[in-house]
Amino acid sequence: MRDVFVIGTGQSDFGKTPERSAAQMGRQAALEAIADAGIRPLDLQSVFTSRVFDAMVTSQAIMKDIGVARIEMVNVENACSGGATAVRSLYKDIAAGFIDIGIAIGVESMSTSPVAGKLIPPDKDDLDGQMGLTMPVLFALQARRLMETHGATPEDFARVSVKAHDFGALNPRAQYRKRFTVEEVLGSRMISDPITLLQCCPNTDGAAAVVLVSAEIAEKYSDLPIRIAGSALALRGAGLPAP
Repeated sequence: MRDVFVIGTGQSDFGKTPERSAAQMGRQAALEAIADAGIRPLDLQSVFTSRVFDAMVTSQAIMKDIGVARIEMVNVENACSGGATAVRSLYKDIAAGFIDIGIAIGVESMSTSPVAGKLIPPDKDDLDGQMGLTMPVLFALQARRLMETHGATPEDFARVSVKAHDFGALNPRAQYRKRFTVEEVLGSRMISDPITLLQCCPNTDGAAAVVLVSAEIAEKYSDLPIRIAGSALALRGAGLPAP
C-alpha cells in the first residue's frame, strides 16, 4: 500500500439554492480543487462522486462540462458517510497502485430532493425508526449516556456547536456565518434533550471536492502535501456487539 496525499481542495457556495443543480455545484467545487492542486483536468485518472438524492451518473454530469471523459467515473451513495466513502474509495485505488491521481466529490441539493419540506415516516423494516430513534434522538441518547458514564455536561456538547459556528464565520461560502456563545446554544429551542436547535445540522445545498495523489505526484505539485494517515469504514448493525 502506497502513501496517499491531498494536494487540492475546493467547495461550492453553501445555502438553500434550488436554482442550482447538483452538477453545477459539483463542477464549481471540482474546478476549484483542480486549480488548487495546480493540475490539468485531463490529468485526472478517476472520479468518485457521492450523492444521495441526485439522479444517476452524477460524476459524468459534473465532469462533462469540464472536458473530462474516457476515464473511470463512479457514483457513491452511502447516506451520511457518502462523502467519506467517495474519498476512501479513491484513496484505496491510489494506495493499491491502480491509479496515481483522482478527485473525490460530495454534492447534494436538498432543496430539490424528494424529502424537501417533508416528514418521511420510517420504513416498516427500519427498527430504529419505528422506535423513534431518528437522528436527533439517537445523538441525544448518546449524549446522555456520556453524561452518565463520563461526566459530560450540556456545556461540553454546546462547545462543539460554538467551535463549528466559529469556523463557519470564517468561511465566506458557509450557509451560516454567525458566531454563538455557549449560553446562546444552550438557550436555543430544545429538540431532543440535551440537544438544542443550534446543535442540529441545517439542510443545505452544496458540494466539496479533494484531489488525491500518490507520493510521486505530490512531490511534483506541492511543497506541503497532506498525507492521509489512515482510512477505515465499518458498520455496527442494530443489536450487534461492537467489534
